Amino acid sequence: MKIIQVGAGGTGSWLAEEVARAFSEGQIGHNVDYWVAYNDIVEVDNIKYQNFTDDDIGKSKANALAKRFVFVEPLVQRINGASDLNDFELFMLCVDNNSTREFIFEYCHKNKKEFIDLRAE
Repeated sequence: MKIIQVGAGGTGSWLAEEVARAFSEGQIGHNVDYWVAYNDIVEVDNIKYQNFTDDDIGKSKANALAKRFVFVEPLVQRINGASDLNDFELFMLCVDNNSTREFIFEYCHKNKKEFIDLRAE
């Protein structure tokens, strides 16, 4: 199974750690690929409430999480179309961009894909 987490900020950066822990404890099988898609970089202000360190400042959030958590694969880009999503079977939404969320909701409904939205307004 191929899972994509879209977003790596306040919610997504902490989720990546929990998912990595579940992999390392054998709660998620090794036949699962877990990708984190995000095109943002770590800024000083992010350190207060996101799961990053001072060493991550200026680096891609997706790459920083992948470097720290072995089971995370980075996808350093914004989701722009269905072709960016076709390979994935489960979508974990941690993004606060409503247009991206709407696009993924519609994609999942149209293509009968499962998703979990972890953001709220």
